[in-house]
Amino acid sequence: MKRIIGHRGARESDWLWADQVERRPGWEKPRFPAYPAIVAVLFAALSLALLAWITGFGGGGGDPDGKLAEGAAEGTAAPGSPGFEEPLAVQVLGWTEGETRWLSGDLALEEAGYRPGESIPLLLRIDNARVGSSYTVAITYDCAYGSFAAFDYLTRFDRNSEVSIVNASPGPGRSPDSAEFILDDPGIPYDDLAPPQTFQAWGASFAEPASPPTPEGACSAGKGQYSEKQVLVRLRAASKTVWLLWGLHLASPEDWGPGKDFGSVSGRIVSGRILKVETEARDGNAVIGSSIRFLLSR
Repeated sequence: MKRIIGHRGARESDWLWADQVERRPGWEKPRFPAYPAIVAVLFAALSLALLAWITGFGGGGGDPDGKLAEGAAEGTAAPGSPGFEEPLAVQVLGWTEGETRWLSGDLALEEAGYRPGESIPLLLRIDNARVGSSYTVAITYDCAYGSFAAFDYLTRFDRNSEVSIVNASPGPGRSPDSAEFILDDPGIPYDDLAPPQTFQAWGASFAEPASPPTPEGACSAGKGQYSEKQVLVRLRAASKTVWLLWGLHLASPEDWGPGKDFGSVSGRIVSGRILKVETEARDGNAVIGSSIRFLLSR
């Protein structure tokens, strides 16, 4: 049915008539778009773009060199994450009788209280070891300087020191867990000591016997030159911290003759150099070293 609508102004006398438009079913008055929803979508998109820029997903930002992606590809864990493992740390120290403590770096033998014919206790400490992994410790020492004998052989750490030095920090502070014989050097006639000399270990066992000193034969060097020998010790870690103790013997005039012993190397630096520690674990063949020098001055 057709409807007619009439209207008249307040000051008009005549009516105006017009047909009313018929609404069809489903016809709705046009509405404005839902602006709040659109704003929310745009905000979320901008937030994701900003996050990608910060973390470097777009090729820049926090990982310009791609190291994070590289680490993830290799299966390594970032510091602080559950799978992260601290790197192996190695330190070698010498005992000073004068100061009654373990020292690293340079050790003045006169101040430390040692004379030719005595043994200097040495301590190797390995931190962040992997339990069950094996570590090869290479002990390299200067056996001669020119025509002078220097450190002529290895001994027990307590050959002329108190056993209680293991209680001083950063020592193990208890009885050893295992021991292994120090083999005689066929080129040195003065190291046939009784009782037999041993390496002693804490937090580890010996994976195999220690090697004899190499190279074989007498230790000699040219004028102004050093000659070295090396002993290999293989340890299997039973804890995250491993200690190895032994002694370094100072050549004496009673053995080598006057003017040929360690005390004759006056004013020289002789290296009781350690220590290359090679990790034979799942992370490859990482080599980490530490050294100590012994100073003579008169």
